[in-house]
Amino acid sequence: MNMVDYEWDIEITNNKTKECEDHWFSDKLKDLLWANPKSKEYEEHKSYHPNRHFVLVLVRDVGNDFDGITGRSWAYPENNKMPTEFDDGFKVPKRFLIEYEKVWKQKITKRPITVTGRRTQKV
Repeated sequence: MNMVDYEWDIEITNNKTKECEDHWFSDKLKDLLWANPKSKEYEEHKSYHPNRHFVLVLVRDVGNDFDGITGRSWAYPENNKMPTEFDDGFKVPKRFLIEYEKVWKQKITKRPITVTGRRTQKV
């Protein structure tokens, strides 16, 4: 029986060759906020990857225990909007559209800050 799995991915892409050179995967988009240009961590991570840029994508894998991954499709945001379909026509589940709107497009400066391990007011 085939199973479907979804993962957020940051592709680290070479500016000159346009080739993807590395990936950072996570089940939760909030773990990848460092790649959002509005985040405080963005410039620091860019310094580790000179002449590279970060590309967000939602990956859909189909497969099973016997054959492994038998199909893969991608949904790349465009113009700061998450597509409603993957590149092969499958629908993006609503929960990922909501997660993108709430997490990626949020104003990063409104994130709660942590001081000595305690949660403080939003700034």
